[in-house]
Amino acid sequence: MKRARVIGDGNLAWTLSAGLAQEGFQMGGDAGAVLALVVVLDHGRLIPMSLVEGGIAAWRERFDLTLAAARRDIEAARASLAGEGAIAVLVPVEGMTGAAGLTAYLAAVEGVRALVKSLGQAWAADGVRINCIALEAHVLHNDPNALRRVAIPLAAQLLSAGHPLSGTTLVAGGGVMAP
Repeated sequence: MKRARVIGDGNLAWTLSAGLAQEGFQMGGDAGAVLALVVVLDHGRLIPMSLVEGGIAAWRERFDLTLAAARRDIEAARASLAGEGAIAVLVPVEGMTGAAGLTAYLAAVEGVRALVKSLGQAWAADGVRINCIALEAHVLHNDPNALRRVAIPLAAQLLSAGHPLSGTTLVAGGGVMAP
């Protein structure tokens, strides 16, 4: 039985849980029994602001807290694995391309991608694979139908036993971004 756990909350986590269940995953379970996980990066707000607007407090909210929350979720995912398994981290693709007014948030997203690359190498010897799935931000935040159509099947593939990739970013909707 394939088991998965979505770490996160709100509509995005619910949509991912329901979609993975439709892909044949048993959702939830006690810590230690989870074999495959999805970590949801949904901690930033998509409200544009200039680099200096709001000062250090605004930067801290967007950058530091987003990166810290993602790290916490990845650590929780790793702790939930019973031996070998996989973690998929959903991130907005705009982290790779940039977007006006989202500097701090997207810098944090790129920090998460760098963390996933490093952890992919560090955890490979333990049989733990971790990868990013990059989607357009509007899909992550506002488009559950596109999430079901694009991200969930890709997450199901990455979370399947024996999938060889680790430490990479797959761009949903086309292409692979290697580390």
